[in-house]
Amino acid sequence: MPNIRRAFLAMMSIIVASITALTFTGTTLALSYSSCVEGPLAVNHWRGEAVTGGPRHGTSGTVIGRTLLMCSNPGAFEVDGTFYFSNVEPTNGSFRDIIQVGFGQGRSPSLLPGMHFITGFGRSNTTPGCAGLSNVDPIAHQAGSYDNTSHDYKVYHQNNVWNLLVGSTVKLSYPEADLCWSPARSSWFGETWDSGDQMGGTPSSRMGVTSLNYATAENGGFVYTSLLPAGSCNYNNAPPNWYQCDIPSSRSIELWTLDR
Repeated sequence: MPNIRRAFLAMMSIIVASITALTFTGTTLALSYSSCVEGPLAVNHWRGEAVTGGPRHGTSGTVIGRTLLMCSNPGAFEVDGTFYFSNVEPTNGSFRDIIQVGFGQGRSPSLLPGMHFITGFGRSNTTPGCAGLSNVDPIAHQAGSYDNTSHDYKVYHQNNVWNLLVGSTVKLSYPEADLCWSPARSSWFGETWDSGDQMGGTPSSRMGVTSLNYATAENGGFVYTSLLPAGSCNYNNAPPNWYQCDIPSSRSIELWTLDR
């Protein structure tokens, strides 16, 4: 995988470092490691599947309702969380360059407690095509309370805007010109910000992401992926080995955290 920082909340530790006396509460991670062990210096972990070879003008995946749990007893200033995302990004941009929609919960000045639909967008003025524009950090934005039911999560470039959808509902839109970088990768993944957090489901109840598909043109139709079943998922930042991802079919992946 290209050595880029693709996800979300990447600048939050800088923001939190300027905030004093914050205390956040979390949910104990059942059947897994309950303590927050990485603290304020944690880097995020992610695992999933990516399809490159763009252009990519849409990404879509369906997930059954699931509460994603966080570790307990966070340290002061700790920013972490547990999320699922459908995502579009360049293949070789900066950590900021991303547009995504999903669900989850986190401890962050930008998030209230509990599960929410989540969106994120970012760009860097050092990325080709973005010179002269301001940097935008991909900070988490709540997009409504999560209802714990099955939804399709879709990023879609249509009618001169980039829409972030849950089902048929547009949660947030960005003008076409905001996305200055070249969208070349579709990905579907779980993400955490502490190795005590849960990614996906459990060994006995894995979180499936099905109907993986993508669009190759603005307003274009979506096409299904053709992943190699039983192959290894290819999208990660070397997370702990208790975070797992499998490919059960050409159009789906499964994410889970090993008991520990």
